[in-house]
Amino acid sequence: MNALLNTSATLSIDPHRAFRMRDLIILYLAFLSRAVERAVAADPVLARAGGPIHRRYASPAWREGESAILHHVVVRLFGEAETVQRLLGDALFSEEGIAIAAAWDALSSASATPGFRRMADGHDFRGDRGGRL
Repeated sequence: MNALLNTSATLSIDPHRAFRMRDLIILYLAFLSRAVERAVAADPVLARAGGPIHRRYASPAWREGESAILHHVVVRLFGEAETVQRLLGDALFSEEGIAIAAAWDALSSASATPGFRRMADGHDFRGDRGGRL
């Protein structure tokens, strides 16, 4: 998984060849997380519920031996995406897009200090530790 995440995106996806696949996944997850937060805030029923938004992810169950490693990688991606979306905020929805330098700065900060991620089972996971707190 790490080898795939660390490959460069194709020219058709990243013509500047500035990002690895993991960077683009983190940016996408940051955009998606921010979109969910905006949608919840705009919905009067969900907005009144308050509390954190619980997220879930699914992975193939047939990969038993790799599941713990994959879980650690996925939770770290979500944690870094949380940090990126906090740093970039609504700029993620800018019609002009985000400057490559701003994306790089956010990704670098997220890599150094991945955020907490509250998963759907109610446990907090920290991406840099890969375990329950």
